[in-house]
Amino acid sequence: MSAQNSAPSPTHDQAQKKKRRHLVLGAALAVGAAAGAAAVFPFGSQAEASTTPVVTTHIDGETVNKCSVTFLNDDTAITAGHCGPEGAEVRDGDHVVGKITDNYLVDGKGVDLAVISLEKEYETPDAVEACVDKPAPTTAVTMDGAFSGEQSGAIVSEPVKKDAEAFGQSYPAEYVLTNNSSKPGDSGAPVYAESGCLAGILNGGNGEYSALTFLPEDLLSTR
Repeated sequence: MSAQNSAPSPTHDQAQKKKRRHLVLGAALAVGAAAGAAAVFPFGSQAEASTTPVVTTHIDGETVNKCSVTFLNDDTAITAGHCGPEGAEVRDGDHVVGKITDNYLVDGKGVDLAVISLEKEYETPDAVEACVDKPAPTTAVTMDGAFSGEQSGAIVSEPVKKDAEAFGQSYPAEYVLTNNSSKPGDSGAPVYAESGCLAGILNGGNGEYSALTFLPEDLLSTR
């Protein structure tokens, strides 16, 4: 399926609702997401349009991966499942932001998503309401990646099933394709529908398309 010739522009509503932040989990290697092959390559600098702070995840003192994070509320954030295993500690410099407490990908739920429980004293940005209905193909979306910045596009496929690489193993996952181009470190970034609601998170890309994972129903109530 080919990408659309021109990406829809974000609405005024979207622009107003973009006053939010998301985090980045830091490390020196990239893990390929569902839409692209695993690879190791250097990360570039953050996009000028992004104010995303850079943090790290740790297991036994070792950094794990670099990804973006989407906030659901004051207690919970999410990122891509391939970004860190359950138990990984999330830090902003020396400050502990929270811990990954659930990994839907590794648990075989078919969703490349992990849940981060945030420390009580961590000041979270404003969250955005989740979309009631899953956006269909041709729906305009805006991705806000730490390294790609804010970028308009559209959903260009029906749900696709493919194995996602994580921690040396492959796990089945379902996603849809968008014609946003993403960069390493954008996995886990929020993706918004044209109305401004949260459609889901980015899971990776191949330079031409990006993978979008919708929020599982059990996480919609956390918003």
